[in-house]
Amino acid sequence: MPKQTDKELELFFKNARHEQKLTYEELAEKAEMSSRYLKEIENGGRVPSFHKIRKLVRALNVPPEPFRSRLQSCRTGRSI
Repeated sequence: MPKQTDKELELFFKNARHEQKLTYEELAEKAEMSSRYLKEIENGGRVPSFHKIRKLVRALNVPPEPFRSRLQSCRTGRSI
């Protein structure tokens, strides 16, 4: 069973992609990842790493606030 925060990630990225009317392929290209990987994130098959979250946040041009607690736990010292 996925964790609540993972489910929130799935829904956040899916909703943001839909709001911007982007296909999997368009967002994947913008985020420099495969569309298959993106589909797995949105469908709960993968939990993205800090690096992948950062790429998606930038590609979607959305504020990183929903991910602050998750990103702080990664503690890389880099801001998104």
